[in-house]
Amino acid sequence: GMGPLYAEISGALINLKKKPLMINKIYGLGGRDYLPDQAEQVLNELIEIAETGNIRITKEYIGLR
Repeated sequence: GMGPLYAEISGALINLKKKPLMINKIYGLGGRDYLPDQAEQVLNELIEIAETGNIRITKEYIGLR
């Protein structure tokens, strides 16, 4: 499935002719914490996407074993 925030934002942008690049990160499943190092990794990935325009992984679950 989609993360709820991703679903809301992509739904709001559905009518745009040129859609922004988006990634779907899902975290907190099973009550797991979203840790600062995980947030840093996501922010670094967003910076890389902004600089290159390349998305390696569109959907990813964070913090699962």
